[in-house]
Amino acid sequence: KRYERQGILVEDQAIQRAEQECAADAPLRAKKRERDAAKRQEQDRELAREMTRRIREIFPGCPPEEASAVAIHTARRGSGRVGRTAAGRALDEHALTLAVAAAIRHRHTNYDELLAGGLERSDARDWVREAVDETLRRWRKTPE
Repeated sequence: KRYERQGILVEDQAIQRAEQECAADAPLRAKKRERDAAKRQEQDRELAREMTRRIREIFPGCPPEEASAVAIHTARRGSGRVGRTAAGRALDEHALTLAVAAAIRHRHTNYDELLAGGLERSDARDWVREAVDETLRRWRKTPE
C-alpha cells in the first residue's frame, strides 16, 4: 500500500528534439515500409507459384486452375492456413495434401451448407470425408 511514481523524467527540450528527429526520418521509414511490402508481395506470389507447381506434382489430375486457386488461398499471408506453416512453405507433401483436401471440402462438397445447418464441424467433415477422399484419389492419378 505505497505510492510509487513510475516513468522517466525528461526535459521538454529532449522531447522536442526526439519529435523533430522522428519527423525528419518519417519519409525514409515510409519508403522502407513500401519497399518491404512490395518485397513481401513478390515473395507471396513466388510461394503461390511454387505451391501450384508442387500441387500439380502431387496431384497431376488436379485441374491447373484448381491447383492455382488452392495455392493462392493457402499461401495468403497472415491467414493461419497450413500453407503459411513451415511445412507449407517448405512445400511438404502432407501439408499441401491437407490444403487440397480443405479446398475440396469447401469447393466440391456441401460441407459449408452442413455447417450452416448447425452440424458440428467434426460431424460435417465425417459426412463429406468419402467425397473428399475420392476426389483426392482421382487427382493423384495422371490424366489420360
